[in-house]
Amino acid sequence: MWNDPIVEEVRKAGKKLSDNCDNDIHEFAHTIRQYKKKRKKEGWKFVSKKDMNS
Repeated sequence: MWNDPIVEEVRKAGKKLSDNCDNDIHEFAHTIRQYKKKRKKEGWKFVSKKDMNS
């Protein structure tokens, strides 16, 4: 079976974040929201489902 290195990298990052949040889904989501908020202030652009349906 072929493993996609990008998928592996994303899974590894998710596992690391999950471990840092003690596997608490609420803390995980909060951390992601904070990260996104910080990046938006830095000028990063994010795509949502709403943007893709336009």
